[in-house]
Amino acid sequence: MAADITKLLRISLQFNFGDIGIGAHGGNAQCRYYSPALRTAIIRCARESAKVVWAAVTLITEHRGRRVRPRVIHVGGTIKKVQLRAMGLDRAAISNLQTVMAQTGPEIGDEDDLAANLQPPNSLDVLEDVGAPLDMALAVGPLSTPATGARAGADANDNDDLGEPISSLGEVIPRDQFPPIT
Repeated sequence: MAADITKLLRISLQFNFGDIGIGAHGGNAQCRYYSPALRTAIIRCARESAKVVWAAVTLITEHRGRRVRPRVIHVGGTIKKVQLRAMGLDRAAISNLQTVMAQTGPEIGDEDDLAANLQPPNSLDVLEDVGAPLDMALAVGPLSTPATGARAGADANDNDDLGEPISSLGEVIPRDQFPPIT
């Protein structure tokens, strides 16, 4: 499934950003981990590509005929920090499921209801069904110097934040409504 997400991400880069987008950012973007039970993926990409890959993930709307609603829940400087965040979400989801199971008890045939309760407690509450959620955490590849192999600007915590969400850039215009280039 991780290979499917990598392919889906590259298709999104190609469709939304064209040949330049896929050429500049598609080669280094790769899904390293996917949990189907928790619908969480970890995508690794270069630091320079993080915001474009974030946008490409956000613009994915469908996978294998099913509508999906991906959202980036964490952007980190190393795979380790992103894995720690994903493990925290896993623990929160398991705790949430245990609470639900203790309150209601298991019933035969309620697998779909149980899967819906696996969402982490910080998931968005949506009134209308817009597709299955697919949480993704972007792991941004460290920048290293050839001589030392150390990452430039590494701090003790290595808890990097790469800024505001892409949605702050403005309104998205559908491709068929672009003005003609003259």
